[in-house]
Parts: sequence; C-alpha cells; structure tokens
Amino acid sequence: MTQRIATRTHFRRPLAAIGGALVVAGAVLFLVLTLIDLTAATENPYRSLATFIIVPTVILSGMILFGISVYLQYRRARRRGEDVRFNFSFDTSDPKYVKNLWLFMGVSTVMIIALVYVGTKAYEATESVGFCGEACHEVMGPQNITYQNSPHARVDCVECHIGPGASFWVKAKFDGIRQLFATAQNSYSRPIETPVSDLRPAQETCEGCHWPKQFYGDKLITRTYYRTDEDNSPWTIKLMMKIGGGNPRTGQLEGIHWHMIGTDVVEYYATDHKRENIPWIRQIKANGDTVIFKDPDQPMPDFTDPLMQIRRFDCMDCHNRPSHLFQAPANAINLALSTRRMSPDLPYIRQIGLDLLNADYPTRDSAMTAMTYGLVHYYKENYPEI
Repeated sequence: MTQRIATRTHFRRPLAAIGGALVVAGAVLFLVLTLIDLTAATENPYRSLATFIIVPTVILSGMILFGISVYLQYRRARRRGEDVRFNFSFDTSDPKYVKNLWLFMGVSTVMIIALVYVGTKAYEATESVGFCGEACHEVMGPQNITYQNSPHARVDCVECHIGPGASFWVKAKFDGIRQLFATAQNSYSRPIETPVSDLRPAQETCEGCHWPKQFYGDKLITRTYYRTDEDNSPWTIKLMMKIGGGNPRTGQLEGIHWHMIGTDVVEYYATDHKRENIPWIRQIKANGDTVIFKDPDQPMPDFTDPLMQIRRFDCMDCHNRPSHLFQAPANAINLALSTRRMSPDLPYIRQIGLDLLNADYPTRDSAMTAMTYGLVHYYKENYPEI
C-alpha cells in the first residue's frame, strides 16, 4: 500500500495557535523589558528576574505547547498511514487553518498588550518599598516601620538586601523560596532575626554611599533625656564623638574608624551565631607584623577545623541594624518628647508611658487598646482638668 504524503500547516490545532501566540507575545515583551533594563538608571534585581527568567519561561511554555501540537498531529497522521510534512505556508483554502490563524493573531494581540502592561506595572511594583514591607512580606511589618523612621528611608530595600550582581541575586531568590514556605506554614521566627550571616559585604553596599576615606574628624552629638518626675524635667548632654579614620592634618589613623581606611587588616573569630562572643582577634599590619588579642579564659580556636570562620571586620559588625533599629521604650519616649510628638506638658507622661510600653501584651491589637485606655484612664483619674 502506497503512503500518502500530506502537506499540513502548523496551525491546524488550537493548541498550536495558543503556543505560537505565547512565543510571539513573550518575544515582544522580552524586547521591551530588555530595552528598559539597558536604559534604566539603576539596577533592580526584580527587573532582571522578570526579564531573564519569567519572560523566557513564557516563551519556552509556548514552544512546548506548539511542539506538543505538532507531535499530536504527526501521531494522528501516522496512525492513518500518512507521511506528513509540515510547513509554514499560508493555506487560505483550508477553513480549519484560517480559523486557527485568526485565533493565533487574536491571542497574540491580546497577550502582547496584556504582558507589556502587566510587565511594566510589575517593574514599578517590585521596585517599591511597599512590595518588600507590606505586599509579599507582611511578616516584615515591624522592620518596615523601623525602616520608615530610619536614616535610610529614601534607600530602596533591594539596594542593600540584594544589590547588584548575579551571585547575591541568585542567593536571594533561593532564600526567598525558603521564606515563602515559612510564611505559608506560619513557621517564621518571631521576632525576625537579624540576618547576620546573610548580609552582603559592606564594600558592596555601605561603601556605595559612605566613603571610608572621609571618615575623619570629630562629631558633636547632643542627647536630650527626660526624668520621670511630674514635670518631665529635661537634661541634655553633649558628646564629642571621635569618628576618626584619617586625620587630615597629621595623616595618622585614629578614632573609631581607623581600621576602615588603612592597610591594616582586622580579623576575628566568634563562637556564636550572632557574633557576640569574640574570644580571638588578629590585627595584620601593613609591614606584615601580626598582633593577636585573645581571652585567656577561653580556649584558642581550632584553625584546622574546616567549619571555623575567621571574619574580616567591617561595617556590618558594628552597624548591623542601620535601617531597622528597634528603640528601647525609654529612648523612644525621649525622642518623642524632644520632637514634641508627645507633649512634655502632660504630668508624669514619661513615667506612665514607660509603664505602658514595658508591660506584656498577648497581641499587637490588645497592646494598642490597653495603652490607649491606660493613658486616658490615668489622666481622667489623676488630672481630670486636662
């Protein structure tokens, strides 16, 4: 029996039309997002995520659907004993082909418009602080509040937590998957732990804005405190902080930042995860001399242990919460009184405020209710004229 040779177009099945539409729409969106990525003033890891992972996934999905459609057509033809050859010609005489071609063009048009609009809006959303602090990361509520009141409130979260470069971007994505499961299972730690071991090196984040060679001189700091008496009596102290670094007059390294700009290297070994117990410190001087400081009451670290980590001292070892500083109640009240967000004219406001803030509450809502009631009730009972 002689086999028939049938020439078929690729769009005889709706599945092929949809797959082709995904490929075309994904290719157009990839081109648009790549142009945005190349012309953007700043680098954003979420933009790269959409451009080089999500969109190519859409294109690959379309290709897979198209291939499945071709395979199904080929298998059906072989079962009928046909030798099928596919082509990309326009066969307007085939009603089924014309129907699916219109389906392909319609789906492509709709998907191009939708994907371009959604893609550009997704860029804007993922670049926002609200995305990190409120949308996907609702568990980061306390961190978001402290961030909004920090000196870095104008710096986007991703610039410090991820930053530029592929290695930390990939690491952040895998860690994000872990955080997603922890959030879904409600198994994340409370409070959220400081990511001591996951922070990027300071040279790649902090020093993008803070220039170590300019860490010199002294800085006058004024601190205002309030007593817990009826008048909330203020008292002020002024501190001359030896910021140090390099002395512009003598050229000598001095002050608390001397280690940041010189050629000396300071390293340390910590015995705990939070790096608070440090029994051993090593200073390697420019001339090669080494000075070791150690706690005589603790054993020397085992340098042959492959798990032992000797860390080079940098900004993050002191400033490990530069944007998420949780103030103690006393400090928070002092700041509120000095900025007049809390009136110092209210008798004993500091004392009653400390009592309310330091009390234990089962939930955040119950704390807000109890503090509001306690404050109003105190003044109704003791100072009804206010």
